[in-house]
Amino acid sequence: MQAQRNVANLLVVNSVAATAGMESNNIDAYISSMSTGESVIVSPGGIVVDATGTLPTEFKIATKLTDGTLQYSDTIKAKGIKTIHANKYVAPTNQIDYIGYNGSSGSFDVINSNIYSVKMYLKPTDVAGFMQQKIKEGFYETDSTATQQEIAKGLTDSLIKNFSREPDKKKFGTDRFVFERINSGAQANALGTATAALTKGSTAVVFSEDMTALVVAGTILRFGTSGAGTAPCYVVTGHDSGAAAARVYTLDIPYQGSSTTALAAGSVESVTEGNWGIKISSVTYYFDEPKFRYHQPIWETILQDCGSTVVTKSTKTTPGSGDYRQIKAMEQLFLGNEGNYYRAQIPQPVFRSEVSSSKTYAIVTIEHVDNFTDNLGGKADSLKQVYLACEKGNGGTYSDANTGLGTILNAYVTAYSIPLSYTTSATIATEINS
Repeated sequence: MQAQRNVANLLVVNSVAATAGMESNNIDAYISSMSTGESVIVSPGGIVVDATGTLPTEFKIATKLTDGTLQYSDTIKAKGIKTIHANKYVAPTNQIDYIGYNGSSGSFDVINSNIYSVKMYLKPTDVAGFMQQKIKEGFYETDSTATQQEIAKGLTDSLIKNFSREPDKKKFGTDRFVFERINSGAQANALGTATAALTKGSTAVVFSEDMTALVVAGTILRFGTSGAGTAPCYVVTGHDSGAAAARVYTLDIPYQGSSTTALAAGSVESVTEGNWGIKISSVTYYFDEPKFRYHQPIWETILQDCGSTVVTKSTKTTPGSGDYRQIKAMEQLFLGNEGNYYRAQIPQPVFRSEVSSSKTYAIVTIEHVDNFTDNLGGKADSLKQVYLACEKGNGGTYSDANTGLGTILNAYVTAYSIPLSYTTSATIATEINS
């Protein structure tokens, strides 16, 4: 959860055009003509600041809400600004591990009459998981003629079944952990121009053309791309007795990808036998602030009695910056500064939300000091923050030469020698769109 010092405000800004002619005029005359999410900087008296004119020593930032009103930040004293941080949008990443073959190297160590074990230590991501250690496992016992294919299938099948009873799976029908096999084998046949119909959780696959000569029991199929790598592979166990052009082929493990009626030709191929691996990927937990907060799966994959088989930690979990879920959580938190103290009560009230799940946001943070007189007559400093969640884009509300949010903030940075940090560009409007 985002921290705050004393008081913080969040304004959600959309990438829209700047309303013409506002500079040096009172904002009240332009509210109705402003676009939703348009942002403007005004003096304490409501006069729109002109970047090319005289900058007032104090200002507020206003953004038009969906209901047609303006939301204002606290008054910011230019000399009291400690720092301005401009951070472009950075996409979050979810963890990916590989067991055995990892897309470029590796394999399963084949051991006859052995019990292979995969343990996943799930790390807590919220208070409810504190002081707990949840461990999920997958097992497979080989026979006296073990193969990599057999081991990969056995472990994958066990992991899928053991994770099928997870709360998110039962409640929302979502697999938070996805288990798929990959193979290093080269393309055996491109399968012509055939497309494939696949359903998540089903072992059936139907091709748009007659595959009788190319797909038989034991054929390895790779779905999603062409050539060795990390695309999922399945083994055909047979087919029904239907018409050749509409024959239903059976996969050895239920399909774990997204359902599709026609996986494109060129993204389906048969594969020669190669080294096998298991890809373990993850999906962000269900989000519905404030009941279900923004959390991502994190775990440790440990192998037991798997010989020299290794785990490759391919991708780490990172929350990113400017994901809509982060912004929505901040928005809900800072509503408390507007008097909405009980935001998670049952039944849950409907609160203002200007965040869109279809957008990504850059975050501009202004840290400033508010000087005030305390109860004993002394002077005190209150450190505050204003967060601007700016939809990625090059809208004039950021870059207009007179009233652009980025243009004016950069003018204050220059005029008052304010420390500015950024990810890519010192020009704030450019940073928002980078």
